[in-house]
Amino acid sequence: MITERDQIQWQPISMLSTVACFIDRNIDNATEHVANLRYFHQRPYGTLDEHTVTRFIRLITTDFEYLDIFTEQLRRWKTECLAQPLRQEITRLEQQLPRLRALLTEAMSLARDMEERTIEKVMAKSHLQLGLEALLRTRKG
Repeated sequence: MITERDQIQWQPISMLSTVACFIDRNIDNATEHVANLRYFHQRPYGTLDEHTVTRFIRLITTDFEYLDIFTEQLRRWKTECLAQPLRQEITRLEQQLPRLRALLTEAMSLARDMEERTIEKVMAKSHLQLGLEALLRTRKG
């Protein structure tokens, strides 16, 4: 977790390809997280353990923190006198950030919902409570 005490090291433009790779990889990872969480979210009962859900939330939180740093880094680079290909890459990355933010937001929402449906929470319920929940689900569907 990034704290106020952490000093952010703004990077020179020579690090653009590294930052681009990191942003593109984060989009791929977030897309995979959303797909996995959607799959488990559709299940009637929690099929993920608390440790896994907590890990998802921690990863997503860290990605959100880096998103703000990348936004500022790209803004800083844009103020420099750059060759057109570098400027185009910065523009491409800036256009990717809202997509990444949307994916992270959805992933966090799904993960937070899964916190209440972990294996441990399901196992703590009585058979009667589980039966009533199943009946209520069938009435809604």
